[in-house]
Amino acid sequence: MAHEIDDDTKRLLKQIVDHFDDEDRAVRDRQIRQWRRLKLLWENIQHAYYSEVAHDWRIPESERSGEDSDQGFYDKPVNVFRAYLESIIAALSVTVPPITCYPDDAENPLDLVTAKAGDKIAALVFKHNDVPLLWLHALFVFCTEGMTACYTYAKADEKYGTYEDKKYDEVTETYEQPICPFCQAEMGDKVQTNLIKDQFAPSDEDVPAWNITEEMDICQNCMRTVLPQKQRSNLIVTRLVGITTHPKSRVCMEVFGGLFVKIPVWARTQAECSYLIYSYETHFANVLEQYPELRDKIQRGGATYDLYEQWGRTSPQYRGEHPINNVTVRNCWLRPSSYNILNEDEIKDLRKQFPNGVKVVVVNDQVAAACNEALDDCWTITNNPLSDYIHFDPVGLLLTSVQDITNDLISLVLQTVEHGIPQTFADPKVLNFNAYRQSEVIPGGIYPATPKSGRALSEGFYEVKTATLSQEVLPFAQKIQEIGQLVSGALPSLFGGQMSGSRTASEYSMSRAQALQRLQTTWKMLLLWWKNVFGKVIPLYIKEMKDDEKQVKKDEFGNFVNVFIRMAEIQGKIGSIELEANENLPITWNQQKDAIMELFGMNNDAIMATLMIS
Repeated sequence: MAHEIDDDTKRLLKQIVDHFDDEDRAVRDRQIRQWRRLKLLWENIQHAYYSEVAHDWRIPESERSGEDSDQGFYDKPVNVFRAYLESIIAALSVTVPPITCYPDDAENPLDLVTAKAGDKIAALVFKHNDVPLLWLHALFVFCTEGMTACYTYAKADEKYGTYEDKKYDEVTETYEQPICPFCQAEMGDKVQTNLIKDQFAPSDEDVPAWNITEEMDICQNCMRTVLPQKQRSNLIVTRLVGITTHPKSRVCMEVFGGLFVKIPVWARTQAECSYLIYSYETHFANVLEQYPELRDKIQRGGATYDLYEQWGRTSPQYRGEHPINNVTVRNCWLRPSSYNILNEDEIKDLRKQFPNGVKVVVVNDQVAAACNEALDDCWTITNNPLSDYIHFDPVGLLLTSVQDITNDLISLVLQTVEHGIPQTFADPKVLNFNAYRQSEVIPGGIYPATPKSGRALSEGFYEVKTATLSQEVLPFAQKIQEIGQLVSGALPSLFGGQMSGSRTASEYSMSRAQALQRLQTTWKMLLLWWKNVFGKVIPLYIKEMKDDEKQVKKDEFGNFVNVFIRMAEIQGKIGSIELEANENLPITWNQQKDAIMELFGMNNDAIMATLMIS
């Protein structure tokens, strides 16, 4: 949680943030230019051009206004860029990799119970964060921006529920304790004899005996009937002094790419990243709601801070426009090693306040908050084994040329077809234009014409064809699509397209298996990243858990049951968090059905017996 920081500390933190934010600025601008281009292509904004003066992608005025220009009549883009990437995303999102927890010690009952509770926590986090959609967004970021980062954090809100925090206080009270005068043992509650208790119809004569018996008691230690002595003693009593209601917390997960997250370009792994800057734009009113002390410090009505970064993150729906009331919020995570750009005294001061690292919130140029927080506890970045560095080119970059060539071919073919409609010139002495203009054109119609003497009728007409589509255009277009499928891995069998060859079911199944094999590298990389993400999510959930949690599920008979995660179940230790699925790509239900039908078709007795039992 953020705490109050003095102006000197704000100055030091702002100095570190500015130092790393300005690092590799030219490289960062080129990356933003590339990622922005891919986002525009995804939104089917195909004719953007890069302005060397403005240093951004400009959208033609005709496309922004929706009006067709002369060239616009022929520019009818077909978004193969998005189609290929959606095929890859669909193939990799058939299922979300499930998570399973292993105990730290298989012989420790507490660890076994906590590992089982970890599985239930993973299922609950899946539900809270709409993980299927989160997984789809992660694939989208991977295809259009390359480097993918997941931000995990705890968020407290009353809409998630509340829990009671009971406050107790220990007080010392003085009381009289009865003791036996003979053995000095403490005596508890009085024990009445059965003779007195069971007496039938007591009269007035029994009152003195009853009073004596009331004062006497039996010592449970020496078993004598005695008159107890009183002894004062002090007793510490725990009392409930108050109940406070707090909102429950949930673990939230968000996925971002390079447009929103800046990390060192030179870093090879996440461990080498000395900083991470997560930036986004929002309306200044949202910022003032969270940081009211900035009311007189941030500029309103003019989003002018780092326009290039803002332009890169602006929604493509603006189509060249720019929001004017937004401010830039930078959440900066700095490792303790980043303090070394300061002098020794300043380093000691920051290490004392933020020993594990610091999270700094900067709104435009104003430091809003800071707290002690470790970068690796909040962020998980993909590690591409096919790249030497943590930054790598996205899959979509390979398809930009294919998209540009496709657009040019479509425009060329449309213009050629239109201009290829022939024009016919006729001799007015052969054809009466006025009579022909007034006649009705009907199939098989006969029209009067007078050929010149000694010449054929056809000599009075001349046909001109201004353009002819080359026979090489369509084969070339088909070849370009094959190249796009090759470089992206989105082969026809992956998305149900046509195949060459005999096109039998067996050949189609084999081709699909080969197409999925092409995506194995991407699948394995994302599996490892997903496992590391939940390696931080589940411990964070256990840390933030203050009360028993429950989730309603259906049992095997279709009945609704409560699945509890109790505080007593998280007292052990989780050893590791692994993936329940294997490294092979998931297959759909239809593919499983086809595989089972093929097994039935083999007519093997052993296989048939196994299938009938299962």
